Amino acid sequence: MSRAYFALRWVGVVLAGWLALGAGPATAARSLEQVLMPGDVSAAHAETEHDCRACHKLMEKNAQSGLCLDCHDDVAGDIAAHAGFHGRVERTECVACHSEHLGRDADIAAFDHAAFDHAQTDFALDGAHGDLACRRCHVDGKRWREAPQACVACHRDDNVHKPTLGDDCASCHQPERWQGAKFDHLAETHFALEHSHAEARCNACHVRHDYRDTPTQCVGCHRADDEHHGRFGDGCQDCHRETRWDEVVFDHDRDTDFDLHGKHAPLECKACHAEPLAVELSTDCASCHRDDDAHRGHLGTRCGDCHVDTGWRERRFDHARHTRFALQGAHREPECADCHADMKFRQKTPSTCNGCHRDDDQARGHQGRFGTRCESCHVAVTWKKLVFEHDRDTEFALTGAHREAPCTACHRDGVYEQKLERACIACHRGDDEHRGNLGEDCVACHGTAKWAETNFDHAKTRFALTGGHREVECRECHASDRFWETGLECVACHAADDPHAERLGPRCDQCHDPSDWKDVHFDHDRDTGFALAGAHRDVACLACHRSPVQGRIMLADDCYSCHKGDDVHFGTYGQACGRCHASTRWREVDEQGRAWARQGGPPDDARP
Repeated sequence: MSRAYFALRWVGVVLAGWLALGAGPATAARSLEQVLMPGDVSAAHAETEHDCRACHKLMEKNAQSGLCLDCHDDVAGDIAAHAGFHGRVERTECVACHSEHLGRDADIAAFDHAAFDHAQTDFALDGAHGDLACRRCHVDGKRWREAPQACVACHRDDNVHKPTLGDDCASCHQPERWQGAKFDHLAETHFALEHSHAEARCNACHVRHDYRDTPTQCVGCHRADDEHHGRFGDGCQDCHRETRWDEVVFDHDRDTDFDLHGKHAPLECKACHAEPLAVELSTDCASCHRDDDAHRGHLGTRCGDCHVDTGWRERRFDHARHTRFALQGAHREPECADCHADMKFRQKTPSTCNGCHRDDDQARGHQGRFGTRCESCHVAVTWKKLVFEHDRDTEFALTGAHREAPCTACHRDGVYEQKLERACIACHRGDDEHRGNLGEDCVACHGTAKWAETNFDHAKTRFALTGGHREVECRECHASDRFWETGLECVACHAADDPHAERLGPRCDQCHDPSDWKDVHFDHDRDTGFALAGAHRDVACLACHRSPVQGRIMLADDCYSCHKGDDVHFGTYGQACGRCHASTRWREVDEQGRAWARQGGPPDDARP
């Protein structure tokens, strides 16, 4: 039989027993439901526990959710409006999430707080809200849906505006950060915050966070900054900009009869307008620059005739047009007072060079002997520059170092018209280190570029300078001033360098080269009857030519003469060493020598 059959029989038995005890049909039905109830309902539903029909409809399982919503009309409203958590989640039976008959203490609304998506509610957790714990907003004893959503509910103590701006915090503040509002000042107040105003804090204008009746005129906030003290009214914007208070848009050139140019342009207003700006000032230079007038009023007040506003010391007086003396060269640099000592300019100033430069004429040594026409030699560019051409105007052309020498180096007495001797010795006698022994024709050896440099051609003598001789100083060979007495043979200078001690005679050039004393070009193979072969090429000359006599005579060409001490045979094999030994190395023996060694020595006919 099926499980349903036994269940019905069990229900029938229980019902019959209950009726037998005298229970009425209605009482029996209620008592039966209680008997069949799987467990106690939660504390929230305890008052309806005796009436199962409040939550269950007999034989209609799917009707339970509708009965739930009949009681929970707030949830039903969310579902209908697609609002709140229940209005956003996928539609299902209530029992899928909320189980009952689990006991009085059961939590029939339990869920995973960590995995819960708060965006499915009417309040998404944005910005700093995302880091808060649930209990910061959902307090104990209240349903989750009862948590407040208005900013002021949680941030009332943070509201520095108090009642003046109401409770709509979100209109200015953002959930990312309470500090720093995004209030559209232009749209809401018709006062755009631009430039420096955009950087100001709210309470800089809204004192004590009072946003009512805030002034919109400049003087409302900047009266203390008004250095005009109200003389120009309250229209600060007519002259000042919002970018910087001290930046003025007042166009002096356009709005007055006095254009500000040059040094006047960067001046502050109060530099000229010591009195209120409404007081009209004089446009004459002297009205401001009287103390700067070095002429002390002698030239009148029309300063602009000579001076310009780019710099008081800069003048536009045309000296060439208004006087008979054009300012040229170095005359352009001096101050007016350097020539016009009284600064009155009415006293006639001399126009000749000597009129101003008389003292310079004395200092240069002319002492008036050349008259007053200084311009004959000097130019206005600089006093030290001359137009006098020595090459053209005298019989002595200045070349080399003579061009750099000052006039007084030769004309020591300052009397230029006195002719000087043109011979070098006239000026350079003290420089003649030959003491006159070579005569007075200095140019034969020396040039004008530099006294120490000579142009003497030694090849014109009997001894041409070649090789290393080109680099030596004259004194190294010509110890005396009598240059012609110097010997021509090598030993005249190189006797101390001769390692042969004159054994080979004075013709050093037969073996040595003038480019390098140690460079020997003696060919032993060609110039003697003994060719140097093998190890002989590497030995020094003195290794064979040991005595003074050997340095001059021909040595014996047999091996035994030099190698007698090296003979390990003690003369047994004679003196013809070359029959066995080679010149490359004494210990090397040729094939014949090795054959004799194997036989115990040479045959008798080969012995000495």
